[in-house]
Amino acid sequence: MGASLIARWIGHAHATGLLERDRKVHYHAVGLAYGTQEAVVTDLVDDRLTMAAAVFDAARPELATTVADAVADADKAVRALAALARDLARAAGGRDGVEGAGTAAASAGYAALGARYRTWLALLDADADTDATRAAWQAAVWAEVRDAAARLVRSAGEAAWKGRGTGADRVNSAIAENRFRRNVFKGLPRAFATPIGATDR
Repeated sequence: MGASLIARWIGHAHATGLLERDRKVHYHAVGLAYGTQEAVVTDLVDDRLTMAAAVFDAARPELATTVADAVADADKAVRALAALARDLARAAGGRDGVEGAGTAAASAGYAALGARYRTWLALLDADADTDATRAAWQAAVWAEVRDAAARLVRSAGEAAWKGRGTGADRVNSAIAENRFRRNVFKGLPRAFATPIGATDR
């Protein structure tokens, strides 16, 4: 996590007791993305996050690492979901829509996980067990993408169940779903050490 002057001040204030141990801060990030020759604004970032001031405390570096790693976990899960969507599109006989299917699945995945991340981050506190917290996050991510994957498989239809190709190039819904699960298992190993249903409430 990059440390801006404000973030460093928050960390210092927390470490020296100027901020209460359980103090929450509201982080507001604003940014612009420019197009060719910086003549046109192509994107605007305006995001707000609530998190523990302890995340910025140099005495608790594991908190900042956990926060950053949680973002990487979400990225891995979304990439697996997008790959599933592309495989299902191929299995159904699609050609032109393969990349579009992956992009749509990724967008939906990021939107869903973004909401979960905000809640998870807001609940993280100075005394958090980072190993348990990371495992709980991975389990929550798995629950989200598992349900999204099931919807994708159902909507792929009979053509995808029958599949396309032969040999190593063959893909159908079952093969695509197995690939997806392997990818998620590799990317989110801690999710599968958490009892099933523990994060589905």
